[in-house]
Amino acid sequence: MYRPFAAAFESVLEARRQLEIRGRRGLARARPVLDDVESTLSDVLIELPGNMVPLTLDGRVFSGGGTATGEGLRFISQAGAQARWRSLGGGRWVDLGCGDGTSVSALAQSRPETSFVGMDIGARSKSWPSNVRYEALDDGDAASLHRAALACVEDVDVVSLLFPIHVEQQGALAVVHQVRTALALLKGGGQAVVVSEDPIAVRAAVRALCEAPSCASIDVLDGIWSGAQLKALGIAPYRPTWSELTPSPAGVADEVAGELSWAMVVFFVRAP
Repeated sequence: MYRPFAAAFESVLEARRQLEIRGRRGLARARPVLDDVESTLSDVLIELPGNMVPLTLDGRVFSGGGTATGEGLRFISQAGAQARWRSLGGGRWVDLGCGDGTSVSALAQSRPETSFVGMDIGARSKSWPSNVRYEALDDGDAASLHRAALACVEDVDVVSLLFPIHVEQQGALAVVHQVRTALALLKGGGQAVVVSEDPIAVRAAVRALCEAPSCASIDVLDGIWSGAQLKALGIAPYRPTWSELTPSPAGVADEVAGELSWAMVVFFVRAP
């Protein structure tokens, strides 16, 4: 079992054991989330090729080396990935599929020198930070969404895709379309990042990037970011934290909260 996911699985089981033992009233609220985590982890583990990093293309596990052009795909360490994330900013940043705007708003507050554009389908009635503009896209097919996004902004320095895809609902092809839109939005040398808990989405994204002539390089996190790490980096986790579910019972480590969410991460750069 791939070690980070094994640790996540064990932490959730321990949380369930502690809740059952102590008879916490919060169990009714926590159980659906724990059930969802266990189910998703089971699906993730089925996707993993043995004990390797959850990324395969045509049955091969990449441990450094070759895109479609023969170079540029590699793994990046935890320290390297976090440093890469923290270095992003300045200029224009698009958060594609921004949802309710929680993450893009937090990013905007931590990067006041950066101009943010949040994009998603439909209107959002909320107060945005002064350096965030929201662009509502009309629902439609992939081609029309692509054109609409490009009509809103150009010459983008950074594009983020933060938990944008629900593969079981939208299909892996939706990931491909979003990655292509991200590449089209970026100016030459611009960077993008995909953050997803779904190995199918990650695999589809990397496959699309490997086939894209405009993609210069791809860096895949060699591991996962836990929910606690995501929050520390200003990214809203996919699920509520432990303290949001129920008062933390004695004996359950605080870091259990961070393991209810996790993410695989892919950075890529548009060719000059």
